Amino acid sequence: MIEAIDLIIKGAQNLIVPIHTKSITKRRQQQKLLKRNVVVSLTNATSTTHKNSREFCWITQEDIIRFLLDSISVFSPLPSLSISDLGVINSTHTILAVDYYSSAASAVSAISRAILDNVSVAVVGKGCDQEDPCMVLIGEISPMTLACCDETAVAAVATLSAGDLMSYIDGSGPPESLVGVVRNRLEDKGMVGLISLIDSLSLSSGSSSDEESPAGKTRMTSSYGRSVSSAARMARKSVAIVCNRKSSLMAVMIQAIAHRVSYVWVIDEDGCLIGMVTFVDILKLFREFLDDEN
Repeated sequence: MIEAIDLIIKGAQNLIVPIHTKSITKRRQQQKLLKRNVVVSLTNATSTTHKNSREFCWITQEDIIRFLLDSISVFSPLPSLSISDLGVINSTHTILAVDYYSSAASAVSAISRAILDNVSVAVVGKGCDQEDPCMVLIGEISPMTLACCDETAVAAVATLSAGDLMSYIDGSGPPESLVGVVRNRLEDKGMVGLISLIDSLSLSSGSSSDEESPAGKTRMTSSYGRSVSSAARMARKSVAIVCNRKSSLMAVMIQAIAHRVSYVWVIDEDGCLIGMVTFVDILKLFREFLDDEN
């Protein structure tokens, strides 16, 4: 477990763990079976991947957090302390954020960085208090959700604001009004290639809307012909998952797992963005706790 946590802290997002099944003595077989049961419990997996007669388990950051939650009483009083007292909040100086009205294209570099850090890009606006300006958290641009969209998302990035891109890539599919805006702006900019791409995708999705795509994703078609994969429709929406600085560590862990994210945004009572807490930050706390105990 400690080795797995160390690898995650060093930058690994997922771990592939080989399961050895050599012919050994009965006692060692029991030991191996116990270890295997721990791995399966950790991954919450019902099957393993087979390659060249070898078995592997896939372990994610979420799997490790779930495992720690199952044994949370061992780490008392850590789970009951607030994230502020634990100093686990990443400040706004270190998180990725873009202004609501900035161009979506300007957010591309932040989105690329978010993929590496396994987080999302915050979309923010200015607060009402002119004397003490802050960044109000409006939503987020999730690389996971963006990756579920088809090629027409390129046109959205090229023409929309960061705020409108949030709505365009929402898991339920883009509003028809935004689809029209994208097409009009492409025409204004003379981006004939992207318009042709949208038209070709619209035709192909329209002819196979009731069939299964080659990738195994059922496609739906809006009145504009925009195809939306089932993966995209199931993806989490652009609504940001938030907590406050007084939230306990355990509450934040449960909140993140419940929404299938690896981070939670931290805001104050006015909705101003304070920072974020990630699974990596949480694992660092547990690693330090284990070091202190030893």
